[in-house]
Amino acid sequence: MRLWSCVVRLQLACFAMELHPECNSRVPAILDTLQKMELTPEFRGKEVIRIQNFRSASVDDIAAVHSSAYVMGLEKAMETAAQEGLIHIEGSGPTYATSTTFSESMLAAGAGITVTDLVVAASKITANPPSGFALVRPPGHHAVPRGPMGFCVFGNIAIAARYAQRVHGLQRVLIIDFDVHHGNGTNDTFYEDPNIFFISTHQHGSYPGTGKMEEVGKGPGEGTTLNLPLPGGSGDQAMSAVFEEVIVRVAQTFKPDIIMVSAGSVLTHNPIHQYMLDLGCMPPLS
Repeated sequence: MRLWSCVVRLQLACFAMELHPECNSRVPAILDTLQKMELTPEFRGKEVIRIQNFRSASVDDIAAVHSSAYVMGLEKAMETAAQEGLIHIEGSGPTYATSTTFSESMLAAGAGITVTDLVVAASKITANPPSGFALVRPPGHHAVPRGPMGFCVFGNIAIAARYAQRVHGLQRVLIIDFDVHHGNGTNDTFYEDPNIFFISTHQHGSYPGTGKMEEVGKGPGEGTTLNLPLPGGSGDQAMSAVFEEVIVRVAQTFKPDIIMVSAGSVLTHNPIHQYMLDLGCMPPLS
């Protein structure tokens, strides 16, 4: 059984909307592809459950990762967005907002929390609990504790991880981030935390220029950050080797209470990177 939670976010703007994959057509395109591949409840029956009614994250949920000043400032900025239609969030490099960005970002974070609740509940009644997938916009892995970055408003996966710890008592969390870009926001959030192991695979030299192999954590968190930059042109064989020979072994050693995956854009024909990955490589990764 796979739990599928979905938020369709249509108004968040981005540069070169017709060219950049992080635009308002991304979620509809994924939904359309899932339908064509017969991976929806209409084809899979009870194997796939679509969760349509879920709560937004609370301010407390968000503040477990982001500063209260940022959260309150963003909410207030919605007044300006309502008047001007589209605003640039200062220092975000680059992130834009409309009048509904705050509420929809809270809903996106809430989708991850809902999936966490459902998977944890299922794990208590079955030895083989389902996986969950939150399909959301805005994305989150660039958002740093003090603010937004790179189209990301709130750190959705980081918020879900903290929620799993705080509410469900799952202290050891493994986060695997695969994307062309380094998940710098998630990286920074848990850089000194020994109980959350963050692993990122990303294209070497890509935005935002962080995620070097020597960045392994700090203080009590030293050794619980693993950055795996891959050269442009890396394909299925390289990515599969990284997962099978490195990430699986790390997971076995760390022994997490829950594993969360921050799934980004890595497939061939993406204009923002040089990876050479085929769709057939994705099931083993997920």
